[in-house]
Amino acid sequence: MKWNVFTAEIKAILRPRPTLITAVLALGFIGLLSSLIGATMQPSTAPVIAQYGPTATPALISGSEAHNAELERKFQADLAQLQPQASKEGVNDYRSARSFIDKIQEQIWQDASVADGPTGQLYDQIEGLNSYQQLLVGHRVVDNYRGCGKQGLAQRAASQLGLLSASEHSDLYQYLGDASAASSKRVELPKAVDQRVNALAQECQSGMGLTHPDDTIQLSQSYLRMVFLVVLLATLGLCAPLLTRNRMRRMRQTQWSTRVGRSIQGIEMAAAATVAFLVAAVSYALALALWLPKIKAYLPTPVFDGADLPWFNWSVGTYIAVFLAASFALNLGCALLMVWFSSHMSTYISLLLVLVPFAVIAFFVEAQWLMVGPFIIGNEINRLLPLVGIEGYICLAVLALGAALCIVGSRKVKHQQLATA
Repeated sequence: MKWNVFTAEIKAILRPRPTLITAVLALGFIGLLSSLIGATMQPSTAPVIAQYGPTATPALISGSEAHNAELERKFQADLAQLQPQASKEGVNDYRSARSFIDKIQEQIWQDASVADGPTGQLYDQIEGLNSYQQLLVGHRVVDNYRGCGKQGLAQRAASQLGLLSASEHSDLYQYLGDASAASSKRVELPKAVDQRVNALAQECQSGMGLTHPDDTIQLSQSYLRMVFLVVLLATLGLCAPLLTRNRMRRMRQTQWSTRVGRSIQGIEMAAAATVAFLVAAVSYALALALWLPKIKAYLPTPVFDGADLPWFNWSVGTYIAVFLAASFALNLGCALLMVWFSSHMSTYISLLLVLVPFAVIAFFVEAQWLMVGPFIIGNEINRLLPLVGIEGYICLAVLALGAALCIVGSRKVKHQQLATA
């Protein structure tokens, strides 16, 4: 009997028209996100990984340096087409071009009109050169390898933790690839961070990956954070109204007349939780199916590439799997909390007044704080709560809280409570 009621509640949630509209919008948006974010990827190191393997080795660095020298000559030939403006701005090789790009980018952030001037046009022209983009990747691999060591990693960790001043932070990145040239000021690192930096320093010559962080880690995070929003809104639209709708129709008194009816609220919550799980599972499965082909070459590479300093020795594939699992748990926890809130609402207006702000706050916390660089030294939450793996614990705590509230709320209520529902 209860199984029949459970399936009936599932059907009540998944009404054909709302479900179809939600599916089209959600899946279409996920597909659009995959295309738009994928289009921002920078030049790939996939050919280097295919030739040398997923980790940096002396042979790879030697080959990369020779290849960079060839690209430098090609870049200077391309640069000759941008004269005399390039010479006027002091751009005559890759290093000067990189400094110019960084300087103009900062000016554009401060004043957007710079992009329309002569320097802004030169900025676009240099950025558009294929030789420059290839050099950007080649030098990043070599610089990260050459600059990998206890001193360089300690200063990078201090920078990511916000322990360096603005001038020291600038000095650190000005001398990429030459850790000895960076600020020599000693900074006291937290004990756990110092131990992790020591461990990573041992992997500099053997376990450092070739992943370009902008292409894999950061873009994958941005993509999955937006998928979190899609799932959050889909579960809000499909699952939350069920219990409120039953309260509005004063169905509780009728349900009290049967033994199954007296436990109906628990069945409704179980049905809503099941639908929320299915929505999240389908959404994330589609997101992965669209995204993984774009980063397939990077999946076996270590997250540690001399720039990102991870807490765990994970490959990119493992990192994305853990990130997705944490997002999934957080999504399901938020869905259970929304279902619990909806069981206390008597009108759709009150439901919206509670759940819309809740969804906005949940997404803001997830996208701006909790899931920004999780499990990597120096992210926002680690600065506040210096506990290894704290992001995963918080996601599981939200899931546990939502489940606990729904279990407590699904207990059989007294007849007097139902009479006033």
